[in-house]
Amino acid sequence: LRSGDSLVDACSQIIELASSLKLPLEAIGVNCSTPSAITKALICISPLVSGCGVKLCAYGNCFQITTSEWMASLKGDNDAKTKAAERVKSAGDYD
Repeated sequence: LRSGDSLVDACSQIIELASSLKLPLEAIGVNCSTPSAITKALICISPLVSGCGVKLCAYGNCFQITTSEWMASLKGDNDAKTKAAERVKSAGDYD
């Protein structure tokens, strides 16, 4: 996770909390990451949901710049969104 926390620990806590509160947990999702990071994340957390009926879902993005770089580019520049958007490649640019 961007915070430095463990994805596996975070997902384990979500599963445990939902169970202890008797809440129906239907899915855990991973998004806003590169496809390769999404794949790694799903491999790490899939054992946590195996056999318990919780689905995994994911939505990957293809970035040319990191979120931190993009956020920094927005500070103090009204045209920065356009500039940042121009640097982002389309999904077709990636294998």
